[in-house]
Amino acid sequence: MNRPVKKVSILIVLLIFSAGNCSPDQIAEYMGNMENSEDTNSHSDDQFYSDTGGFDSYRLPVQKPYYFIWANKDDGWFLQSDDSIFSVVNVIEFGIENNTIFGRRGSYDIMGRKRPAGWFIVNLQTEEMVFFEVRAKWERALGVRHIKNKNLQDVSRAWENYAKEN
Repeated sequence: MNRPVKKVSILIVLLIFSAGNCSPDQIAEYMGNMENSEDTNSHSDDQFYSDTGGFDSYRLPVQKPYYFIWANKDDGWFLQSDDSIFSVVNVIEFGIENNTIFGRRGSYDIMGRKRPAGWFIVNLQTEEMVFFEVRAKWERALGVRHIKNKNLQDVSRAWENYAKEN
């Protein structure tokens, strides 16, 4: 397994574990399987997966090229990519499955205009971003995308776990 995928897998395992969906024995077994897998395309020097942010910001990589960044407590966490001009603002919780990042975001102001809280889905392959104000519509859209585990992880707690490891 290549290094970035391995680190993302470790992050996902930690997220699942912290959400209470796996026992410590299941985590240990999974981690052991990852350690025993071939590591043919090592990217151990890849800054993308080891950068936790600077002195005035926090950074949580999700899946290259997407990451969360927090630079201002008023705006919360942003999901963004250096390859895109778009971002998801004020992300509170997220999940990832089937090359899809999905989650809940809080309300925010943009240029004096209040945007309501809601839910989002980002397809990592096509970079399609879809936003929902109604949870039931978001859940139906996740079903269409074959997302089975709709459990969400708090972004701040995920960053704290990630920062401890890096």
